[in-house]
Amino acid sequence: MPAVRQSQMKRIEELVALCAAGPGTLEQFDAAIAVLDATEREVALRCAGRRLAQQEQQLGTLREVTGALEQLRTATAYRAIVLGVEVENGAQPPVPRVHVSLLGAQTRLVAGAVPGVRLDDLQVGDEVDVVQTGPQHYAVRRRVGRHVRHGRAARIEQVIPPGLLRVQHGPETVVLRPAGAVAATLAELGDDASAIIGRLVTYDEQLGLAFELFGDPDRQELVLREYPTVRQSDLVLAPRTARLLERLVLLPTRRPELARRYGVDIARFCIFAGPPGVGKTHAGRWLAAELGMGLFLISGSDIASEWYSVTEARLRARLAAAAKEPAGGLVFWDEAESMLIERGRSPVGVEDRVVATLLAATDGFVSRGNVLVVLTTNRPDKIDVALRRSLRAVTIPFERPDARATRALFHLYLREVRLAGDDAEPLAQAATRAVFAEREPIGLAVLRDGSRVPLPRAAAISGALVRASCEEASRRAFVRDARGEVDGSAGVARDDLLGALADELAAIAGTLTPANLAHAVTLPPGVADQVVAVEQPASAGRHQYVADN
Repeated sequence: MPAVRQSQMKRIEELVALCAAGPGTLEQFDAAIAVLDATEREVALRCAGRRLAQQEQQLGTLREVTGALEQLRTATAYRAIVLGVEVENGAQPPVPRVHVSLLGAQTRLVAGAVPGVRLDDLQVGDEVDVVQTGPQHYAVRRRVGRHVRHGRAARIEQVIPPGLLRVQHGPETVVLRPAGAVAATLAELGDDASAIIGRLVTYDEQLGLAFELFGDPDRQELVLREYPTVRQSDLVLAPRTARLLERLVLLPTRRPELARRYGVDIARFCIFAGPPGVGKTHAGRWLAAELGMGLFLISGSDIASEWYSVTEARLRARLAAAAKEPAGGLVFWDEAESMLIERGRSPVGVEDRVVATLLAATDGFVSRGNVLVVLTTNRPDKIDVALRRSLRAVTIPFERPDARATRALFHLYLREVRLAGDDAEPLAQAATRAVFAEREPIGLAVLRDGSRVPLPRAAAISGALVRASCEEASRRAFVRDARGEVDGSAGVARDDLLGALADELAAIAGTLTPANLAHAVTLPPGVADQVVAVEQPASAGRHQYVADN
């Protein structure tokens, strides 16, 4: 190339740039080089030719890239889920890497990205199209959107730093990574991530990703608690029952340091077993009052739901609410045999999942805070054997009151009514004799061999029956007073109480059948399985109730 001065070369480069600027500038280029001398013109033309050759080469490369992109656009694509996005900064330019899992085959790949795909737009859990760009090489072609075809739903049990979720699906526990709406919700909550505990989440177990939240959070569900004021004087318990409650629950709770010194544990899971109306529920309220705990009452109808996993979630919500009580909480499940039946016998499986939830909550190796769990039942044999196991639960028997306890019960409930006299003792003694000294049975149990076993009144006595008798006696005294039939002092008289007691016992006798006999009255050992019919005594007019075979 002929030698030219630096000032000349700068001018030539400006002319060449003018030539490459686009259509309509060639005339300007021709006019510009016409004023140059021969040497400058030769150099300018050579530079312009080199520039045009470079542009033609770039255009060819661009055509090849455009063709390749068109092939990728029409090539068969695989649908996949984004598991993670990273950029390898060591390379120049930085190399994008997208970890994906192919749907259907669940194959995991590391892919690049087709030009035009912005990695900033890709999030974990997104659904994308992946194409093969070469042997063992793949690239993300486009983002389809949020993955919406999820397999299962479960309840969130725990948020594990740094952002993993532990969920409970029936008896299974699964740890997931948040994606999509779940990840966005966690990002919004920040340090308050525990707020999603109890929410339902959809997830794919093979991908290990949680995608969508739905349903109302359990923390918004109304969990009723009460703070009972029942005093020990309001309760009449058999000596053995009172002794067990004191030794197993009250003393270890009140003197925890001394209990630890002796290696004595608090009985945090108790089963109150006994017939109806003997004070099991009242004893639970008294325990909560004595220990200063909030009481959380549960019954099968309270927590049962037709929706999957909601029943277990409601149980967990009550356990969690009890654990948050500053002074501790007592979770009291009345008539627990209605749902906590032996596993494998449930036609729909919800009872099995509830039993599994309670087993996990009462595991002695898991700390649940200052929470006591009490179940009441009149059929302990119906409760799942794992819950009744002695290493997990302490069974405290509640028995029917004897004569002494029955008289104390009449004293307890007569103080709530207006008496004709000043002293309740004569009434309490008369009513107790009517129960334990009266020889006329409330019914006869007919056995398979044709023999008959009398059912004494004492076999049906309970605190509930005593209370109902006192309330009915008060109602009779009121009616007599309202009609102006009072002779002497107004209030409950002896005849009112004895008449009300006889009516209550007769009402119980009228409901006795072979099916419910063992629950309604206390039978001698070995009799319950032999009963085929129940009949009333001759003085009451013979009515017979035969087993439905």
